[in-house]
Amino acid sequence: MRIRTISAISMVGLTSLTAVALAGPVGIQRSFNSEQQSGSIDYLQGMREDLSRQAALENAKGPLLIRYMEKRAKLDDLINRLKSDQQMAPEEIPSSLDTQQQSGAVDYLQAIREDFSQQAALENAKGPLLIRYMEKRAQFDGLINRLKSGQQMAPEEIDQALAPVSR
Repeated sequence: MRIRTISAISMVGLTSLTAVALAGPVGIQRSFNSEQQSGSIDYLQGMREDLSRQAALENAKGPLLIRYMEKRAKLDDLINRLKSDQQMAPEEIPSSLDTQQQSGAVDYLQAIREDFSQQAALENAKGPLLIRYMEKRAQFDGLINRLKSGQQMAPEEIDQALAPVSR
């Protein structure tokens, strides 16, 4: 149940980040009219609130809390720059969101990988079942390494990794 809840929350966050990261023309100076600026600020503030909720849900402490605080500081900086009508290069908003999206996806996959490891321990997995859990962990490690190196992956690969371990 916990895995499904975290998965649902994370997928909503990743989907919203992807929409912004892929939006807009490249190489054209952004000049926001008041409606666009207001919408962008509202969207970034919503992302900031979602980030705070996710940190609270995960009971973030230590390095994880620091990562959330850094992401929140970046969002706050973008919001403040938009509010003060500062000129922004076209790649500034997508690049900061791409970095956040990648970091969020890596954190998400690492959390799911750990959940599978904990599930194996709870089930006292041995023999073939333990091997399936170890293969699942290796599958997540591969996806995480590919994400960190910036390689593309198909949604089916993630779906396959998220599939429960068969008994």
